[in-house]
Amino acid sequence: MTIQQIVKTWGVSIPDYSGSVYLPDYLMQNYPSKCYYAGYYPKIVPVEYTHKYLDIESDVLKLVCERMYHAIFKLWVYDDLYFESELLNSANLSKKRFKRRKLSKKIETNLIDDAEILKELLDLSNNEVIDIVLAFEKHHILMIPSWTSFFLFVENDSCLTFIRDILNTEGLHFTEADV
Repeated sequence: MTIQQIVKTWGVSIPDYSGSVYLPDYLMQNYPSKCYYAGYYPKIVPVEYTHKYLDIESDVLKLVCERMYHAIFKLWVYDDLYFESELLNSANLSKKRFKRRKLSKKIETNLIDDAEILKELLDLSNNEVIDIVLAFEKHHILMIPSWTSFFLFVENDSCLTFIRDILNTEGLHFTEADV
């Protein structure tokens, strides 16, 4: 099942984002009240200050990634999780970039039911080898993880407290995305 098919069952329409459409921008323009940011910092760090990431010790960044993984795994335990990535379309994947990182198991479907596969996909995304979109089907959540944060589209408002509790337990901030 594709991400587009999943969100259609939620009553949400998204374009084919494999081309020029940047999914977070599209969602923020069309569904701003459903868009959130989660991460170590309470807001997205402005571009002119991103050089400060380099000043942060690698141990701190490792801890941040670990907290984000824990939060994603906690959500995963409660829901069916689907993913989309250029990994499913090997024609788009640079073999040179991917050669260094191999999955331990073959991916047969985009439904993630194996913790090891989920961790490896998150590692590949975190190391900027692949871009990934995660869809928690029953909770109506789209998630796009990045280095020290993730973008969330939460279609089902009744899940907000649940998500906030999981993120706060991991020491992560959960705020509305800035338009």
